[in-house]
Amino acid sequence: MAARRSERMGVVLMVAERHEQEAAGYLSRHSELVRNETEQLAQLAEYRDTYLGHYASDQARMGPAELSRYSQFLLHLGGAIDDQQRKLATLQQQLETVRRHWHEQHQRRKAVEDLIARLRRGEDREVEKQLQKQLDEMASASRRHKPSGVG
Repeated sequence: MAARRSERMGVVLMVAERHEQEAAGYLSRHSELVRNETEQLAQLAEYRDTYLGHYASDQARMGPAELSRYSQFLLHLGGAIDDQQRKLATLQQQLETVRRHWHEQHQRRKAVEDLIARLRRGEDREVEKQLQKQLDEMASASRRHKPSGVG
């Protein structure tokens, strides 16, 4: 006897589940990357704020060379923060793309599950129809073979 269509669709469901799991793994790893880069940006900003505080409080006591070094360092730190912000913006855009991909895979898996459920319901209805037809035929045959004087 051939496998029911709903059973054959199990392979398609397994593939859809695997694709969804892979997409979820990418999403998880990329989310972690965005979190790490966000933390790094916060650390850079905190570092800059600390140095700005020192610069503001110590500025009157600094000589021109020291003031120049502080200013150059703060400029480099600002550049690093700008670079980190651009990097983070790119990663956030990529994260959204990865999230959309996961969502598509999730929807596909759900659609396959829904299709399998509909196929099973249809197959169950067909089995019930066949069973009812057999019962009706047996009842009809039983009435034909019944002796006519009994009643």
